[in-house]
Amino acid sequence: MNFLKTYSFFIFFCITTHILCQENFKNEDEKIKFANKLFEKNKFIEAESHMQNLLSNNNNSEYNFKYGVCILFKYADKSKSIPYLKKAIKDPNVDSRAFFYLARVYHYNYLFQDALNNYNKFKSLCSAKTAKALKLDMYIKMSKNGKSLMQNLSDIVVIDKKTTSLDKFNYSYDLTQIGGKILVTEEFQSKLDKKNDHKPIIYFPPFDQDILFYSSYGESGNNGLDIYYKKRLPGGGWSESIILPESLNTEYDDDYPFLNSDATTFYFSSMGHNSMGGFDIFRSSFDKSNNSFGPVTNLDYKINSTDDDLLYIVDKENTNAIFSSKRSSEGGMIDVYNVKVKVLPLQNIVISGIFSNKIKPNDFKANIKVQDITNNKLIGSYIVNNEYKYNIILPNSGTYKFIVETPESQKIHTGSVEVPLQTKLKVLKQEIELINKDGEEKLIIKDYFDQSPEDEDVILANILKEMSEPEINIDQYPDSILDKIILNKYEALNSNEEIVQQIIENEMLEADEVLEVDEVLEVDEVLEVDEVLEVDEVLEVDEVLEVDQVLDLNEKELVVNNDYNDNFNDNKNQLQIKNNESLKSLKKQKTLVSNIAKLNFEDSKKNAEKADSILIDLDSEENIELKNSNLELAAEFNAKSMILNQQSNNAITLLKKIDLEISKLEEEIDIIGKLQSKDDLASNNNYDLKIIESINKSLEDPSKKDNPTLNNINDQVSNIGFIQNSNNNIELVQQIDLDKIKIDNKNIKTNLIEKNKPQLEIIKIDSAKISNELFESSNVNNELAVNSSVNSNESFSVKSDETKFLIEDKKTVEFIENLPIDIPMVKSVEKIPSQTINGITFSPEDEPENYEVTSLADPDIDFIQDNYENKINNKIIEINIKNLDKIRALTSQIDNLRIQKLDLSTEKEISKIDKQIKKILKTRAKTELKVLEDMAYVNENEINHLFREISSLKKQQGSEDSPNFKSKQAQEYEKAANDLFVESKLLREKASLGIDTSYFLTELKIHKVDLIEHAIKNENTAIKYLSKSKELYAESLTEGFSDDIISIAKSISTQQKKQSVRLEELSEISMNESVEYSKKSIFFEEEGDILKSKEYEDLAEIQKNKSISYKQESLNYKKKESNLVQDIEISNSLVDSQSLEIASTKDFKSYYDFQKAIKNLDLESQKLNYKNQSYLKLSQQMNAKADALEQKSKLESDPVTKNELLKLSNSFKNQAKINKELSNALVITMDSVKREIKSKLMSQALIIDMMSSNEKTQIKALAISGKADSILSILSNDRLTEISDSLSSDSIYIDPISIDSMSNQGLVLEDSISSINSESNVELTSNGFDSNNILSKDFIPPVIIDENIFIFTQKQVYSDANPIPFNPKIPKGLIFKVQVGAFRNPIPQDLFKGFAPVSAEKVRDDITRYRVGYFKTFESANKAKNQIRSLGYSDAFVVSLNNGERIKLNEARNIQQSDPSIDISSNSIINFNASENNNLSDLRTKIANDNSLAPVITVDKIKGVFFSVQIGAFSKPLTKENSYNISPLIVSKVNNLYKYSTGEYKSIEFALIKKADLINDNILPDAFIIAYKNGVKIPLDQARSSNPNRAVVYENPIIYYIDFGTYPVYKTGQFIGEPLPNTDFPEKLNEETLDLRDLNIKSRSRFGGKQFYSKKFNSLSDAQKALNSVENLDISNAQILKSKRDDFAFNYEYKIEISNPNSNDDTFIYKLDKLKNLAFKEAGEKIYYSKSRDDYESATTDLNACKSQNLEDSRIVVFKNGVETNLEQTLKNFK
Repeated sequence: MNFLKTYSFFIFFCITTHILCQENFKNEDEKIKFANKLFEKNKFIEAESHMQNLLSNNNNSEYNFKYGVCILFKYADKSKSIPYLKKAIKDPNVDSRAFFYLARVYHYNYLFQDALNNYNKFKSLCSAKTAKALKLDMYIKMSKNGKSLMQNLSDIVVIDKKTTSLDKFNYSYDLTQIGGKILVTEEFQSKLDKKNDHKPIIYFPPFDQDILFYSSYGESGNNGLDIYYKKRLPGGGWSESIILPESLNTEYDDDYPFLNSDATTFYFSSMGHNSMGGFDIFRSSFDKSNNSFGPVTNLDYKINSTDDDLLYIVDKENTNAIFSSKRSSEGGMIDVYNVKVKVLPLQNIVISGIFSNKIKPNDFKANIKVQDITNNKLIGSYIVNNEYKYNIILPNSGTYKFIVETPESQKIHTGSVEVPLQTKLKVLKQEIELINKDGEEKLIIKDYFDQSPEDEDVILANILKEMSEPEINIDQYPDSILDKIILNKYEALNSNEEIVQQIIENEMLEADEVLEVDEVLEVDEVLEVDEVLEVDEVLEVDEVLEVDQVLDLNEKELVVNNDYNDNFNDNKNQLQIKNNESLKSLKKQKTLVSNIAKLNFEDSKKNAEKADSILIDLDSEENIELKNSNLELAAEFNAKSMILNQQSNNAITLLKKIDLEISKLEEEIDIIGKLQSKDDLASNNNYDLKIIESINKSLEDPSKKDNPTLNNINDQVSNIGFIQNSNNNIELVQQIDLDKIKIDNKNIKTNLIEKNKPQLEIIKIDSAKISNELFESSNVNNELAVNSSVNSNESFSVKSDETKFLIEDKKTVEFIENLPIDIPMVKSVEKIPSQTINGITFSPEDEPENYEVTSLADPDIDFIQDNYENKINNKIIEINIKNLDKIRALTSQIDNLRIQKLDLSTEKEISKIDKQIKKILKTRAKTELKVLEDMAYVNENEINHLFREISSLKKQQGSEDSPNFKSKQAQEYEKAANDLFVESKLLREKASLGIDTSYFLTELKIHKVDLIEHAIKNENTAIKYLSKSKELYAESLTEGFSDDIISIAKSISTQQKKQSVRLEELSEISMNESVEYSKKSIFFEEEGDILKSKEYEDLAEIQKNKSISYKQESLNYKKKESNLVQDIEISNSLVDSQSLEIASTKDFKSYYDFQKAIKNLDLESQKLNYKNQSYLKLSQQMNAKADALEQKSKLESDPVTKNELLKLSNSFKNQAKINKELSNALVITMDSVKREIKSKLMSQALIIDMMSSNEKTQIKALAISGKADSILSILSNDRLTEISDSLSSDSIYIDPISIDSMSNQGLVLEDSISSINSESNVELTSNGFDSNNILSKDFIPPVIIDENIFIFTQKQVYSDANPIPFNPKIPKGLIFKVQVGAFRNPIPQDLFKGFAPVSAEKVRDDITRYRVGYFKTFESANKAKNQIRSLGYSDAFVVSLNNGERIKLNEARNIQQSDPSIDISSNSIINFNASENNNLSDLRTKIANDNSLAPVITVDKIKGVFFSVQIGAFSKPLTKENSYNISPLIVSKVNNLYKYSTGEYKSIEFALIKKADLINDNILPDAFIIAYKNGVKIPLDQARSSNPNRAVVYENPIIYYIDFGTYPVYKTGQFIGEPLPNTDFPEKLNEETLDLRDLNIKSRSRFGGKQFYSKKFNSLSDAQKALNSVENLDISNAQILKSKRDDFAFNYEYKIEISNPNSNDDTFIYKLDKLKNLAFKEAGEKIYYSKSRDDYESATTDLNACKSQNLEDSRIVVFKNGVETNLEQTLKNFK
């Protein structure tokens, strides 16, 4: 700690001193002098900030050079300095070192040739002294080394990575597994070391090593740092220093030595040898007997990089290593890597291509997605750049799916690319084209994999730089590969060429082969089931690369001769490719011909047997005609059999030739693979002379190689083509016993064909005719094979299409249809067909069948689990891991020996294996005894833990009347687990007693360990069963929950419990369980049983987390239920008479468009969910069937039957997996639909966000009522829309003055409604541009905008022939544009009418935005926006761009105001309140003097109208450390409160976006918008109006209406004692009288039931007249009530609630009697309510009256539409 404190103080002192130095320069010259001094001392990191400051003041070549060098050494990204250094070298007088450091930049970035060019340039300019000081020759040599080292690339497995400071990196080396220490010591320093302040980092070995290595400048330092060693002396201490030989030490620095634990390999870092940059790590063999070293080898990329790589230390097992590197760290820092010693050959493959669109040349920005076809994993997404190029990085060779889509095309194209194995990293060339073929878009992929692109060096350098910075990746490699990976990448893969060729792609494309792909997927196309990728269709068993095949390769190091001839290697590679293709072709032919032989034999046998059967029965036939007919039939069968028999034999003969040719070709491939030069052929006498001659000839020109034998074989195969055709579509069998077929063929011919021939000789047979018939039947079979399934075990049948009713409960349908809102409801969908597997049909309507779980241990269950749910158990396993790993290894050995036994035939051999097994069993038994007690504890603990979790789940489940499949099956697994656990206890008890156990197992005596093994298998099976049981119980709990709108609607009906309530109950049960477990944890802790206490503590935590999860879900469901109830209330509030007016508004139409889209998406989601549930049910049924068969197999003793059951089980599992994948795909689609719904809901909210509460309610009510379509249909198509649009607040009346002013700014309007320029239709511009050019698809704006470019026109501007320009270049500087839309899908090109120029810009893959015009000022753009809105584009808004990048409007306004060249018309300014100004002036002074206060802008400093988002009002100014952390802050002061807001927005739209962000991020859930004008707060309506100076006064006029009474509907909470009406509507009010109809009687929900009321009247006299007109109807309870318009619309009722706990309290009744005017009524449960008040103030008066009677329990409550709601929230809403 003392060290850390001292170190921290030192750093603080340095920083403080540095800052002081910066701030205390006397003048500019002193500052420059200080910066240059740091630079020349190579203190680049310290100099960086100074050089940056100097560069900002004087952007010349010197400071570009020096700043570029500084950032080169300060930042991890070495490419940052390139633009500065490039700019510097343009000056011919620049410091020549600029070329040197530019070369260093290229060097760091693997651009070795560019580096060499600049090094050489610098060498030609500098002095020899300067070159030596900068070690120029060393860096030139390193660049050359880098070019050659890039031919030998490897990848490393990174276990861990940490970043630390360069001077302390040695402390990050964990030497626990290595031994010894790393120290920085002065003990061995020379005088020169001390002078240069060099303290060597030395690895001190353990005492079993007597040699120590270190670095030193020595006495002369001529060669920089060299490596020395000392020997430990017998009596202690060290010998004299001995320098290592020149074969290790170089003329440059050599450092960081390490000798491995067995003293055989020496590692060190050096700037010499063939380092590629900085220090590289090298190794050399070491002979301890004579202290001699072997050749030095570079560890290569990726261990080494172009920066410093240091101190490579390996562990004792030579498995893991630690080294450090500066390759990806900031200046002064270094990364320490923990890696595997063994490296992998670098598999990355680079494809560089050019994309061209022959159909639409400008539509070239294609998105190319690449998938691994074996697992459908997305490798990456690559965009074609502006130069039509793309680069793709693939992890290895293989088959990949390319998915290509362009912005303007509606089609997605896919193609398959076979990428060959690469022996070295190079860039593969490719071209992709879109062409028009037969009127359709086609994708063409051309692979030129034998060629390289012109810019290969640059591409490779960028990729090498990216790949050279490894991250932790050990999780990407399985242990089997990590344990056995080949150590040295130089090892000869060619030593087993056949295995290598299995890695090479099965069907490599020819270099110039064109792959035509016509698999086109429509964008909106729904994938059918048949299009789903079957896993088994992708990988055949024989195509799987067995890891052991690669790992068995010879691990001897191959000495590589780097001087071989390039031409020889190229020819060798070409010859190998050709040979491998021939070999592959032969092997395919072999498989095909083998199957032909087999099938022809089988057909021959069938025909011969048919003929024989006919002849046997012929003797008993008395009918001569029938007898002759059968004789002819038998002769035909026999002839067919003869032909097929001969063809089968011909195929077997041909196979011998194929085998011989394969053998020759494999030998040739093997020989060529081992060749390092042509001379190797002559030097080896083991090779056949004919083969040597053939290879020699072929190596001269591989393209001329011809194989007449192979051609002959192909011809012979084609001669049996009619048999081949018949078998084209069968599943080829790989292993066929041809010798057996040959013998069987002979038997068939002798015993059947030849035997029956004499009897059939009298029948003449046309053999040619029969051959033709066989050929024709083969074609028929061929067609049948295409259209049918051949796998008899997995026949898949589909029933005819049916219709499925999604909601079969009629009451539910009626309930939803009778709701006052339009809930989208799919009533029926196309039924998912049933599936038949192995003769069993599964229907998506059925539930899985429960099955019995047997109480038998799994024979192959692991000794331990991979992970235990009880955390304590995992800790115990870690402690015993060494013994447990040993048990696993021994078990594996036993399994291997038992497999070997199966292949043995003699007793002696079997006995030998049995002895080995017995020996290993004994060793394993001893090892198991060591972990016996711990494993017993672990298993018992885990089982009890799972039982407790299941117990909690069962409590949550409660008592189900009809338990589902999952809960029933969970009980089965639970019961079987319990039986197994009980049996394991008995077994362990017997084992502990040590008695004869033959009673339990067999008649033989069983050892103690056997019993324990049996018990452990029981326990592990029980754990497996309990985990399954727990999973099923948990799933059964939440199975019935769904948040779709139909389910929510069903749950709010009174017939069932709400889902939110059910979840709340689950949360409460889980929390109670958590409390109980916590109590037990405390109890056991007090008892001293820490393990038991910890276990219950973990269980408590599990239940607590469940409770929280259920609670959160409950709140989510409650919100959805509440929203639906609120929608119902809103719909009920719809005023029919106002519907027409609402429907005619532009805002409603926009809102309703979204509503219709949301409805359609909801319907789509319901259909998708049905399909998802169907496939899920099919999957569950099949899995259940598979599990049932697996359980049944455990009871089966016959191995054949057992195997058949397991085989059937697997077939069901495979099909279940396919259905589950289909379900998963549908879930992804459903999520996408949900996101789309959410997006549209947000868009809806923005439309109505700025409206009054009543406007919002009415628009939403009409939209969700289901009445909108009928109302819209009656609206005429005349100018009603134009009239309503003209009333919108955003519309602007254009007079001649405004037109003139706009013309002066470059805006010329051609009004499409009232013809301003009636004489002609010619478009006008004021900036000299040709209007026809502006209207063209080829219009390109000028680089700099001098005047506005924008026109209105009556002409149709854009069309398919003249499309909207796509991604035009954006002018430089500050410009404004008007955005008119953003769309996911392609739009009609004539969508935007009346203005130009429009441009289309791609935002991301699926969004394109459209913008209009190019404006110099915001004012002119804003005026154009208003005009565009008047044409019907209501969502148009202004955007600002600076040098092509979008910026905020307030930033743009600041730039605009600071630029005197931009003419901006001034706005009038109104003086604000002087006293307010004084207050804010005081605040500004206070903030200036107090650094703790948050910086603000006071409102009096902001002129004009602006919108802001209010944060809150505070009694004191906010400090910098406030909890909101929002900026910028704006403040006003009202009534001694500081009102803070954020943002200065000229448009309310931008304020709305900021408000939404603050709410969504949960920073300000209650955020709202305010407006100011010249420092004074104004209403939002006023701020948004065209005349913000007007005063806007809120009006809430008094209204009168006739109340006809409130009639109870007898729901919970109604008043006691009310009479029950015959109907919900009073009978007298039903009378069809003119007077009543004029009153427009309606009802609304109130606290006491339904209130019936008349229309509203503006005066009491009008209301009285209306009441008098209905006196004759004898409606005695009718009365006139007074209210306010908005109070009535809100329908709030404020009441006083009083509780009377003591019903016998006479004083309470007396007090109520005193309050008769409040009309208290009892509402049940000793609760009383007063009469209703429309406003809170009146209710407050009533409350005071109650308090005066000492009724202290009285309180104000509020009801909305008759339902109690939150008073605080209601008041907050009104505020």
